[in-house]
Amino acid sequence: MMTRSTDNVPSSSVSPAYIVFKDPAISLNDGKSVFAGHGAILIGIESMAFFEHLKELLEHEEPELARDICALPTTGFSPAMKVRLKGEANASQLVASFLGCEEYGARDAVGQRIGWSVRRLTELAEMIRAELQSGDLPQEIRKAMLQRHLRLLAECWTVVRDIALSETGLLFFTVPHSLSPLLNLIRHHAEQHLDALKECKQHQQATESLGSVFDFLLSGDPAERDVGGEFLPQNIQQFQTFIDRAMVMIGTSDNLVTDDEKAFFKRAAADAAEHATRMRKKNAEVQARIDALPLAKAAEAMDAPPPARPAQPPTAADSPTRSAPAATVSSPSAGSSGSAAKHEKTKAASPGSEWRVVCSQLSLDDAGGRVKLGRTVLDFEGKTTQQFMLLALLSKRPNKWLETSSLEGADGPWSSGECTIDALGSCATKVRQALRSKGMDGLALAIKTRRVKGDPQVRFNWPPAGSAVD
Repeated sequence: MMTRSTDNVPSSSVSPAYIVFKDPAISLNDGKSVFAGHGAILIGIESMAFFEHLKELLEHEEPELARDICALPTTGFSPAMKVRLKGEANASQLVASFLGCEEYGARDAVGQRIGWSVRRLTELAEMIRAELQSGDLPQEIRKAMLQRHLRLLAECWTVVRDIALSETGLLFFTVPHSLSPLLNLIRHHAEQHLDALKECKQHQQATESLGSVFDFLLSGDPAERDVGGEFLPQNIQQFQTFIDRAMVMIGTSDNLVTDDEKAFFKRAAADAAEHATRMRKKNAEVQARIDALPLAKAAEAMDAPPPARPAQPPTAADSPTRSAPAATVSSPSAGSSGSAAKHEKTKAASPGSEWRVVCSQLSLDDAGGRVKLGRTVLDFEGKTTQQFMLLALLSKRPNKWLETSSLEGADGPWSSGECTIDALGSCATKVRQALRSKGMDGLALAIKTRRVKGDPQVRFNWPPAGSAVD
């Protein structure tokens, strides 16, 4: 993971700047400038946008001076550095104030060059400020500030979006998030930039969508993470639409982002790409371990068709007049796993079983609390009874929403009438976990949850998208 310093944190406002000589030889008393590799600091200005207006006037009035100077922002500078900046600028102002004085004025060519440049820049800067206050240029500066906020917001969003998309469809999530410091830092600045764009259309919806994406990534609650994932594509699309429409209305420019900010976002994008690669690799390992479970292999073997056998002539044992042999009872010395397997087979063959077919391979025993997927029979007992009741209700309404009233009915899991979205999400999550632990991943994928105007609802999609189960 790359380290990040405060110098590379995206700024939430237009920072002040200073005009300096490009040539480091043009400095006061042969000292080192606060800006390494540059000459004397001349004057302070409001922003880089202000320098663009001043430079346009300089190129017409003083073209030689325009070529020798540049403006540098103070983004990320510590208070001590800012004090040094002001001190060096004040020294240049002092040289200009004594220009032409025989006793205190600068006698060398470098000092005179500095003093004259400060005077001329101050005069032209005052002209620009007066025009900004009386003309249409304040609106242009305001537009430039909005464009900067939008540009930085878009850079923040690109990193967050890529991280969120890399975590869709995973079989796990980590707590705390491996990129938690980066995500919290970007969230702080993204919210500030978004707050400056309140006049843009769909601002409130965009604020809610961005918050939901961050909540999904930074949540440590399995139920909230699971429910939030249902709406992740929708929230991503809504915020992306907000960014795209704002760029059409306001516009943007690469010149509004400093080199330090570009370097920060470049490293953040590299961290996001590295995170995505790491998550894909780990997800493949988890999936491989699930596929290697004995129950999963047994289910695959049972789903396979039996080998063809040649026809045999009927024997006396096959005569219909002869009664079938009695069921074999396992001895007490048999292993517990073998006893459980034979008990399940005996229970499945009991005459009181009433299997309700959901599809060609999925059936439910509503009275017995059992699920049969292919030839595998699984029981829901004890604490999992409530989960089975929810599953049974869902399976009776394929591809339709199951509302609160159905869950609170006489046979519903929440007959007490205290159904909440948290309880619904938690129960649905437990159903999926129980099914996955039994090797029934396809059935687990079929259970979805969502909010509609505050009403908790559940949907049962069968077969699930991408599943080979009928």
